[in-house]
Amino acid sequence: GALVGMRITAYLLEKLRVVTAAQDERIYHAFYLLAFGAPDTLRRKLGIVSPRDFRVLNVGGCTMVRGIDEVQGFESLTNAFQQVGFDAESIDTIWSIVAAILHLQN
Repeated sequence: GALVGMRITAYLLEKLRVVTAAQDERIYHAFYLLAFGAPDTLRRKLGIVSPRDFRVLNVGGCTMVRGIDEVQGFESLTNAFQQVGFDAESIDTIWSIVAAILHLQN
């Protein structure tokens, strides 16, 4: 599939959701995709030994959601990055930044 068009919609990202979530909610999904869905080799490289060690992933009391496959989600997002033109080094940098935010919050 080739990208044939797109539309960009501006919206407000809640900065507060990077560090906290209401009960039974989760923070931004990219953190969970990396912590629970990334290959073991990438997680080890980024220092994510046990996702449950990260306070921010557990803040809302909801780390896993029935029906959400974090592995498939990680693969889909990584594939989407590739489809819009990100090279492997850029994708690694993005995941490194996501991991750094997780580590900074501990």
